Amino acid sequence: MHSLVLAVLPIMFIGAIGLYRRLAAPDQLGLSGFVLYAFATVAAMNAGVASGFLGSYLVEKIDAAESESVTNLWRALFDYNFQVNQAFAMLFMVASSAAILLWSIAILRGRKLGQGLGVYGCVVAAFCIGGILMGYGMTTIHGFGGLVFLSQGVWFFTSGVALSRAQ
Repeated sequence: MHSLVLAVLPIMFIGAIGLYRRLAAPDQLGLSGFVLYAFATVAAMNAGVASGFLGSYLVEKIDAAESESVTNLWRALFDYNFQVNQAFAMLFMVASSAAILLWSIAILRGRKLGQGLGVYGCVVAAFCIGGILMGYGMTTIHGFGGLVFLSQGVWFFTSGVALSRAQ
């Protein structure tokens, strides 16, 4: 799963470039959204590497440990790695939501893409950021994080369709 996410990130980033270029305006909302999304992409990459690759390595070390003290050391490193993963996942959710918010405002101001997309993006971003600020920052795919990824995925898919139709 993590490998798939890491493989998709460059494709999403290319899409973000196209969105930024389409929304380019003097107010720089499109550019600001792109910069935030670039930070979000780096955070997602770090979260994926920490959870998918480093986490798996640490589990192997825990299973192979020959003493309780060594097992406890590897478990402590595994717990630390989990917290690093969660921090990067949270950063991704906030930064990507903020990017969607800026892009959606640019869509509403510039009327270059469908107004429904702009409204939906503002609602999605407010929902995601508000949920995180209220403490619903579970970053597992089954918790609040799953809702964030699903709602953002719908927004990105719809924006991609809108971009392809606009050309």
